[in-house]
Amino acid sequence: MFDAPHQQPGRAASSSGGPAWRRRQQLVYSAAGLVALAFFFAFFAWPVGAVLVNSLRPAGSDGLTLSGYVRFLSDSFYLQATWRTISIAAVSTALTLILGYGVALFAATRPRGRAVWLTLAVAPMLVSLVIRLYGWMILLSEQGPVNRILVALGVSPAPLPLLFSRLAVVVGIVHYCLPFMVLTIYSALRRIDPAVREAAATLGADGWYAFRTIVLPLSMPGVIAGTSITFALSASTFVVPLMIGGPRDRMLSNYVHLAVERLGDWEFAAVIAVLMLAMVVVVLAGANRLAARWEAAK
Repeated sequence: MFDAPHQQPGRAASSSGGPAWRRRQQLVYSAAGLVALAFFFAFFAWPVGAVLVNSLRPAGSDGLTLSGYVRFLSDSFYLQATWRTISIAAVSTALTLILGYGVALFAATRPRGRAVWLTLAVAPMLVSLVIRLYGWMILLSEQGPVNRILVALGVSPAPLPLLFSRLAVVVGIVHYCLPFMVLTIYSALRRIDPAVREAAATLGADGWYAFRTIVLPLSMPGVIAGTSITFALSASTFVVPLMIGGPRDRMLSNYVHLAVERLGDWEFAAVIAVLMLAMVVVVLAGANRLAARWEAAK
């Protein structure tokens, strides 16, 4: 006679308690999702909705009206500010992409010490943006190191007005957004299988050809994501043009502050804020659509 197979108590308990454990797990996930959803509505959806409603209720109006938007779109002053914001954000995003891709590619292709190079690239995020901008104020001032080097090299006979200029705003935004671009592209480059590049080199492809036909196409999702994030941060920045930009370099975010602080016109400030949000959403939607097309074409 053969004895009946012996069943381990732990395995029997785990198999019998499987459905109960899955139910508890679903309850935990549902509770976490409800907390996240409540946080989203309380701290994002509700404030944004309040700003939207406030933009449709100008002072002295009983109902909802688009007069604030008509005022904005019919005033050449604010249209110029919108174009200035878009142009500064576009130039800053392009420069950040060029510098960020180079830094990310350098860090991702190091045989050793990649963590050190990546830490150095994102180290500015550990310091307050205000403190970093004070550093740029020193560097770009008339008696600062940059002007002294330019005068010493004979590039300029006198110090240049670098501070409180459009150039200073672009430099500050690039410095502010560069770590975000580096992190995004670096993660995309690290997902590329090194064997692909090795195979290209084995087949006789030089470095530039391999980069143009293999590395760059495979890293495009990171490029698109980093570009969209950088543009959103650039278009909505407030501190950079306030501290190192001039009166002619103010962006839409600065006019939101002026409408509230100087004019006390909360409704028109809400109009500008909604239009800024719409501009960023359009750019992000376009980036997502481009990324989807890129993935479909692969």
